[in-house]
Amino acid sequence: MTRPHLSRTPSTAAAGRRRGGLGEPAPNPVPPVADERYQESILLRPEEVASLLRIGRTTTFELLGSGDLPVLRIGRIVRVPKAELVRWIAERMDGTRAD
Repeated sequence: MTRPHLSRTPSTAAAGRRRGGLGEPAPNPVPPVADERYQESILLRPEEVASLLRIGRTTTFELLGSGDLPVLRIGRIVRVPKAELVRWIAERMDGTRAD
């Protein structure tokens, strides 16, 4: 047995809902964080590093595994400190390496 299709008309759909959903928005939405320190992360995921460097994910993990890229490990989590990545890039642009 098939259920009858209930049509959603713009008058019954809640404003601002994706695909005209009938649910209500949250009564107390969480406001965005105003503090600039929390707007941008100081630790980058490998996928973010790959995107910034315009290289592949596999190449990024190879650089992290070889120790060429700076890495911070928290248990099984791998992150790259943003300041260290900027320094790493600057060293390669200058043609010098601080090993």
